[in-house]
Amino acid sequence: GVGNNDQKVLVLAATNTPYALDQ
Repeated sequence: GVGNNDQKVLVLAATNTPYALDQ
């Protein structure tokens, strides 16, 4: 979830946008 891994999602979104969208 976004709330559980907010920081991770932000970092991944910066480098791997498709991955963040998949999650």
